[in-house]
Amino acid sequence: MKEVYFKRNEIKYLIPIFVDKGIEHYRYLYTIDDKNYVINLFKDDDINIIKRKVYKLEKLNEECKEMFSAMQEAIPEVSKVCFTNRLKDHPVCLTTEGAISVEMQKVINALPNNQTIQAKTLLEINENHPIAQKLKELFNSDKEELKKYTKILYAQAKLIEGLNIDNPTEISNLICEMIAK
Repeated sequence: MKEVYFKRNEIKYLIPIFVDKGIEHYRYLYTIDDKNYVINLFKDDDINIIKRKVYKLEKLNEECKEMFSAMQEAIPEVSKVCFTNRLKDHPVCLTTEGAISVEMQKVINALPNNQTIQAKTLLEINENHPIAQKLKELFNSDKEELKKYTKILYAQAKLIEGLNIDNPTEISNLICEMIAK
């Protein structure tokens, strides 16, 4: 399903199948030529707020590029590390780029034909979680400690996604080391 964003006054003569009246927008599902479209109608102010949030996040990710490179050295199986604003309470999540999702990876790898695939995963860190500030501090003070935190966060994201941890003993030891400090 494709999502399209419009200002409220740009849509005319369409009959919605359902309307989800949210705080910032109205969401309509339309079927046009047997294709489903989600059309989000925003007020002009809402569009400007969204553009500012996207710009702020892109700028933050650009500023922290070196830190993300250092983190990626600790977890080479991840194609990218970045901040995100899509998370509310969780510190991290795994997302994918490309045609293969983590769910597809799990299903195909569980098949009995011994075929394994790997989704192109991204580790996204909640920019509003206290761990984001902690990672920035560690990057400036102790890069080895930053790598340990990165491994733990990656393991946490894999567990949340329903994936197995490659080396649970190493992660357990890292967690115990962090708790003992």
